[in-house]
Amino acid sequence: ALLSGYIFLNEKRINRIQILFCIFLILGLFIAITQGFIDLLDFNLGVLIIVLAVIIFTIAHTFTKSGFDRNEISPIQVVFIR
Repeated sequence: ALLSGYIFLNEKRINRIQILFCIFLILGLFIAITQGFIDLLDFNLGVLIIVLAVIIFTIAHTFTKSGFDRNEISPIQVVFIR
């Protein structure tokens, strides 16, 4: 989410603590996906689909946030569209 906000929304207020926690969460996700083993090619197809869905969800929320900032859409409209 920090990366998509930085790229798409030009957010510049990312501090070291946020980066540290992101690294910690990604490390935990990596350990959970690989079940503690460092075999990068042993990903389950279901895990890859879930990770892809999370990436799409994050990018969609990034664009939704920009619509909120410009007052183009309201939260009720977003809920109705979903």
